[in-house]
Amino acid sequence: MSAANPEMLGVFDSGVGGLSVLNSIAAAGVNLPTLYVADQANVPYGGRPLDQIRNYAAAICRALVRAGCTHIVMACNISSAVAYEIVRAEHRNLIVIGVIEPGAAAAARLETNRVAVLATKGTVESQAYRQAFHRIDPGIEVGELACPELVPLVEAGVTTGEEAVVAARMRMAQVQSYGARTVVLGCTHYPFLLPVLRAAAPEVRFVDPAEATAQLLRSYVSLNNGGPQHVRRLITTGSRHTLQKQAAAMMNGTDFTVAEAVWKGDELLLPVGLPT
Repeated sequence: MSAANPEMLGVFDSGVGGLSVLNSIAAAGVNLPTLYVADQANVPYGGRPLDQIRNYAAAICRALVRAGCTHIVMACNISSAVAYEIVRAEHRNLIVIGVIEPGAAAAARLETNRVAVLATKGTVESQAYRQAFHRIDPGIEVGELACPELVPLVEAGVTTGEEAVVAARMRMAQVQSYGARTVVLGCTHYPFLLPVLRAAAPEVRFVDPAEATAQLLRSYVSLNNGGPQHVRRLITTGSRHTLQKQAAAMMNGTDFTVAEAVWKGDELLLPVGLPT
């Protein structure tokens, strides 16, 4: 990180879902040195105790800050739901952005009646989306639907084919029974299933919070559109080779490198000498 460009972006998720947010950030024209952490040793977060998720999120953010990040995007809905206030309080001098408030605001601009939120079990139990919508417009009726089978599908690279289609049809049938015509993808993994979700319910409007989150980040950074495109540094607590293969299919042609990090007790140790 050079003196001429002191800003540095840190992004994290339990796995590869947050790559949908990285794609939206790149599409929004944000060009910063970027570190992305995928906590694949502990994916999925959705069914874990909420205190455990808070600890993971806080530790990952500390590691990103130690690495020099000045902006943090919590590209994980359950982390945003249960750990956002903790992280923001701990790092008051940094820009910290979650995905829930931007996603709810984007959906509320489209729908004032009834919204369905597809999410993990933990995000549903937190009622974070319900609370966010009610802060914006108490008149919006919010139905939250836990979809525990979707994250494992995306992590396994199964975003098309019979298994993905069956899962999409099942969940969209529930949405249609609820009577919602606007659906929030309340997990950053789910945009990778958007083609099969749309095919299952072509009349539904889908809201991807990644797009609104990227636009919010854009308002906080000094854009460097005239300079060379920074390479994204992807870091996994799982297998580097697995993430390399996954990212190659999901990163929309953006240049990236992959390395591994390790958990040492409650501390996340990033690889040393990460170039920016």
